Amino acid sequence: MSNFKRSISSAQNKQLIIAGSFAPAGTGAITAVKGSGFSAARTNAGEITITLTEKAVELVAALGSIRVSTAADMDVQFGDYVAASKTLILRTQAGATPTDIAADADNVVSFQLVIRLSDS
Repeated sequence: MSNFKRSISSAQNKQLIIAGSFAPAGTGAITAVKGSGFSAARTNAGEITITLTEKAVELVAALGSIRVSTAADMDVQFGDYVAASKTLILRTQAGATPTDIAADADNVVSFQLVIRLSDS
């Protein structure tokens, strides 16, 4: 059975919210991963691969934010969701360039995903 805490009420059945955060560490491995229903790892410059615990047939929505200790013109962008591998790419970007965020106790990337688990 699923390890998710709760499904959400929606017009479609079997939609879930997965919320999480992590501390970037420059070119090193991310730390302080918080949340459940996923794992996350830095796979390239400014690129984090989120692997879901459950296979979702559809990624309905993805929202992300960056909290940094000093002002920076950066955004979160999501790439492809691949249902077969249960993976989603999250990019931290400066302009259109995936960019690592330095390690700092106050630097955090957060996200919320709404997924649909089945077609029924």
